[in-house]
Amino acid sequence: MIVGSTARLQSVQCCPLCGDDERTPIAGDAAIVRCSSCETVYVAERLSREVLDDCCDETVADPPTPAEHFRMHATLRRYDRLAGGRLVRAFPGFRALDIGCGNGAMLDVLRDLGYATEGIERAEPRARQAARRHRIHAVDPCNAGVDLGGRYELILLSHALDHMPRPVAALQFVARHLAPGGVVVVEVANWNDLAPRTAKLASSRRLGEHAVFYEGKTLRHALEGAGLQVRACTGEVSSRAVEPRTAATSATDRRDSEESGRVSTYVRRLARGLLDRLDPWLEGALAKPRPPAPDIVAVAVHDPAELH
Repeated sequence: MIVGSTARLQSVQCCPLCGDDERTPIAGDAAIVRCSSCETVYVAERLSREVLDDCCDETVADPPTPAEHFRMHATLRRYDRLAGGRLVRAFPGFRALDIGCGNGAMLDVLRDLGYATEGIERAEPRARQAARRHRIHAVDPCNAGVDLGGRYELILLSHALDHMPRPVAALQFVARHLAPGGVVVVEVANWNDLAPRTAKLASSRRLGEHAVFYEGKTLRHALEGAGLQVRACTGEVSSRAVEPRTAATSATDRRDSEESGRVSTYVRRLARGLLDRLDPWLEGALAKPRPPAPDIVAVAVHDPAELH
């Protein structure tokens, strides 16, 4: 049973992805179940919204520390490699939205790359911190009809989707706000890594903070159910990098290539390779050692016909 009184728990009757009510318990007290239809693993008894909001009120650094900024840079480079090297090239007018942006550390990195940055954060202390440097929206992306009035070339959901009780609705929000040629990057915890620790999860608050535990196939199912096309997913056997382009960016790329020449291209590749090799050393120098995160990252687009 989850820590806390039963009055703080909300029963979940149907699968958050497909809506089927047939399920099989996979944890000792049936707190975690697997949908019999789409095989999604989800939490059958969630903490109430009020309790979850309290969980989000933990203190975070303001402004973000240098170590946190480094981790955000390393994370974005990892996303960029999976997305075919397109994320770190923000052309004039490009906009980025970070859903679950915390104190805005990733938005700081994206702003430095040239993006116009916006975020969504439900925890008020973190939202206030991020709002000092970025535009922050007080909306719930799971609510149908929410419209921010703009489109974004990059949308991030890093460890946010697995906490949302209606993930398909949230991803439909993403699809509506993705600009032509835009990219969404979703990172979630990998159920295949967490499964051996279900007994510990079921007796901890962490279980109640989650709504869904994803595998590669179920994350793909959620994205495709919202009308998004998955172009790469680390939770699957094979993945294909995405290279989103619009007519404008394609023309700019050709011009850049003509002007830079082979030497400039070689220098850029050399610099990127050097940064990648320095990642482990910098992580140890700037932050406490952390074990590798066995998470799933998916890259998706709204209309693959727009890719050239």
